[in-house]
Amino acid sequence: MPDHHLPEEAETILRNFLQSGGRIIPFADNNQPFIQELGKYLVPDVVLNPPNADLRYTHVIKDGMGLYYLTNEGQIPLMGNLQYIATDMHNGGTH
Repeated sequence: MPDHHLPEEAETILRNFLQSGGRIIPFADNNQPFIQELGKYLVPDVVLNPPNADLRYTHVIKDGMGLYYLTNEGQIPLMGNLQYIATDMHNGGTH
């Protein structure tokens, strides 16, 4: 691994993580904001089309059920298609 002054124990943990299929996203030397970089690898579970930055949501799993709390932080009503991925906590997978 590159020289980054991590303790040997941390090096071992990261190496095992990478070998098991994990991904490390460097961002300290990257001008692109970290959130945008994460967006290349994550699939959101709620999407509004067309996108609107005023939509905020929280997804909580309670007693095996997915609960979504959506908030419009703007002053104008949101319009569009809302798509979500529901997680099946009992059987695994999404639908």
